[in-house]
Amino acid sequence: MISVAYFAVKKIAEIQRKIYPENFSSEYAYIISYLCDNEDKNIFQRDIEREFHIGRSTVSNALKELEKQGLVERKSVIIDARLKMVRATRGAKMINDACKKEIENFVSDFFSDVNEKDYEILSSVISRLYDKTKEKKKRSNLNSIAFQNEN
Repeated sequence: MISVAYFAVKKIAEIQRKIYPENFSSEYAYIISYLCDNEDKNIFQRDIEREFHIGRSTVSNALKELEKQGLVERKSVIIDARLKMVRATRGAKMINDACKKEIENFVSDFFSDVNEKDYEILSSVISRLYDKTKEKKKRSNLNSIAFQNEN
């Protein structure tokens, strides 16, 4: 099971390298994907920090680089000019869409020999594992916030 997951992650990284600009890290691709998937929400730097469990300076540097490449834009919020809403640009959305299409083609080809019933079972198991992981992450974040409030 681990070797299948490793193969899939490796293949997705390969697809990202093929589609995204040269010297573009997979972390940047995940940030772009997150912004595109949540374009209906107001996303701030702290949301990216929490989503990926990475520090403020790391996210700040990534956003600066993505902004320099024209893939994200940061806009001040009316109520507090210090807060910057982060959005993917049209170019980033086009790249992200192309990447997702390639990944969907890979997944479709990868599962082409799996019958529908087995695929549904696998999808159900993966969904439950994903939900369980998200719940653990949420509890961990709540515990972290509670700990910070105590100190």
